[in-house]
Amino acid sequence: MVEGVNRSHDNAPSVTRRRTGFGVRPSPFNQVKFDLAVILLGAAMLLLVHVRVAVDEASRIGLLFGYGVLGMVWLVLRTRRVLRKSENEHNGA
Repeated sequence: MVEGVNRSHDNAPSVTRRRTGFGVRPSPFNQVKFDLAVILLGAAMLLLVHVRVAVDEASRIGLLFGYGVLGMVWLVLRTRRVLRKSENEHNGA
């Protein structure tokens, strides 16, 4: 040990804090966000293979359009369901 060295800081609490994760509360829309991610990944895969699946240009456009409309309807219904559930919990029903 070196003489004259002040070691009073050895028992002091650490300045850095241990973080356990984000401080953001879970959102009721997390499942809707996950559904959106799955739909977008499905659209990307469909965009890659639609040339092999559909024969002519009209059926390709119809296939992509139909997938988009079905995805949109699914997300609207899921969002409305989450809003309704959240509103019911908020009103205590």
